[in-house]
Formats: sequence, C-alpha cells, structure tokens
Amino acid sequence: MKNFIIDERIGLNAFCLPDEVYSFILSNLNHREDGSTLFSIDDENKDIVIDLIRQKVYGRRISVTDIGNLITITPEPVENVTDTEQDDTIHEETDGVDEEMDEEMDEEMDEEMDEGANEIRMIPSEPPQQYQRLDHHHSSTMIASIMENELSNIAKNLEEREREFTRLWTKAISLRREIDESKIPIENNPLISNLMDQVARLSETENLIDDIFFIAGHIIVRTKELITDNEIDGCKRKIGRMEISINLNTLIGDNTQHENPIIIKNLDHKYQVGNSIWECGHTKSTGAICWGTFWEGLFDALSSRNVETIVEVIIKFIKNPNITDPWGRHIKNWPPAN
Repeated sequence: MKNFIIDERIGLNAFCLPDEVYSFILSNLNHREDGSTLFSIDDENKDIVIDLIRQKVYGRRISVTDIGNLITITPEPVENVTDTEQDDTIHEETDGVDEEMDEEMDEEMDEEMDEGANEIRMIPSEPPQQYQRLDHHHSSTMIASIMENELSNIAKNLEEREREFTRLWTKAISLRREIDESKIPIENNPLISNLMDQVARLSETENLIDDIFFIAGHIIVRTKELITDNEIDGCKRKIGRMEISINLNTLIGDNTQHENPIIIKNLDHKYQVGNSIWECGHTKSTGAICWGTFWEGLFDALSSRNVETIVEVIIKFIKNPNITDPWGRHIKNWPPAN
C-alpha cells in the first residue's frame, strides 16, 4: 500500500481531487491541519494516480518524491536569484581586495558608478504565488463561513459533513470490495453451486411446480393444484396446491436426526377424520408421514443431494395414495376432480 501526501499549493485538496482518483482510494482520506491531503492506494495504482494528478494541475510544475511507502507531491522549487543575492556575491568576491588600492583605481570605479547611476533596466518579478483554487461550491461556502451570521455556522457544519461524507464514501468503497471478494469462495463452492443450479432448473422447467425458493434453512417448493393419478371410487380426486419444505440440514448438515427432513402442507384445504387432520393421503398435519414404498427412492435422492429427484418423488407420492392403507383410504372423501 502507498500513502500519498499532496501539498495544497499545487491546487488540489481532499475535496477537489480528480474524480477517477477517488475510486482508487482505500482509506485514510484526510484533509490535514497544514492544508495537505493524505490518502492510501494499492501499490500497482500509484503511477495511474500520479498521472491523473499531473493532468489535473496541467501547466504547473510539481515535484514527486517516492520513498518507501510514502509518495509526496509538492510544487517544484523555482530558482530565482535576486539583486540582493547578486550584491552579496559581489561583496564576497571583493572582500579579499587590498584595502590600500591606489587612488587611480578608486577614481575609475567612482566614474563607472556615476555613469551607471542613471541606467534604466528591467528587474524580474517574483513568480506568481501558487494559490489553492476553489470551485464554485467551495467558493460560496467559504464566503458564507466569514459572514459572521447564521450562514457562517451552516457553512462550517456543511464542510464538516462533506469531510464525513468523503470518509464514509471511501470506507463504503473499501467495504464493497471486501464484500465482493468474500462472495467468490462461497459462490464457487461446488456443493452450493450444485444446489443453486438444481433449484434454478426446477423453476425454469415446465412442470407441476408453481414456485421454488430458499428460506433460512430450507428449500420451499409450492405446486400447482394436484389431482390423483388414478380414479378413486369412479373419479380422480382433487388434492389441492401443496407446499413441500426440504430441510437443508438433511442435504448438507450433520445434525438432521432431530428435525423432519420433509414437511408437507396443503395450501387449499385439509380433511379431518375424528381427531386426525390430513394434508393429503398418508400425511398428517402433525408432520407425521407414512412414505410406504416411496421411502427407498426418497432416501437415495436425499443421500445424493438430488433436489430434482426429491421433488419428483414427493409429488408422485402425493398423487398416488394407497386406498387400501388405513392412512390413505380417506382420500375417497376428497372432492372429485371435474
């Protein structure tokens, strides 16, 4: 990681960096008391950031110092030799002249000085000061801050909020990058991606499934209206729309012995016989299910984590109740399908 310090005399600070620079900032964007700006970026982006700053201050000469993990950007020193410095040099060069110089040399020097007394010449000015230019927004805020009225407090609070916004923005960029990087090993996990792909295929295929989605700890499957495959006492029976809940601990966890791997509910109606309430044939509202001959196929599908086969077996189980079984014979009383 590289730490940048930018001298405000080059015309930039924390509030007016090139827009592209903000996207590279990792953390520590601070407007310091001396007016300089501090921020940090990845090493591989340092040259890009330096070029962006050079483009922003086009026409100004800047000095870039890169030592260790610190890069400092300041105005380039301007060499300017003043008349005073020139006079000092002359004095230094003549200090060694013998004090007993003859009168003729003194007279010649006096004549030369007299001849130059009325000389007219151009004297170079000092280079223009490098000011920190303010954009329209910061100019108006600066004016308001010195008006010594209610606007002054508003302006000061505004500047503080802008600094906080910049800090939070750079923090948000850093957090977003961490979130994206954390998603990669999860989304690339073969077990997770396999379950996600199976659920996606079931939702896209034309079948008896009306909706399928994940909730915490479960896969939820909601069917269209189901009707028995066979006629029962002269007609097929209307079972209704069903909801199947598949416990994810059964597919990927280690503590499945305390929970039902499958829960089946009827979304349209139930059938009550005495104290027993039935969701469909062989399935009580208490969660008890008598799988009969379907258990073997369901067991194999659960063991292999084959969600598509699990759903197929359960729908077939619901549509084919055994009317000779004490748990299935009540299907005779369910509504006939037209």
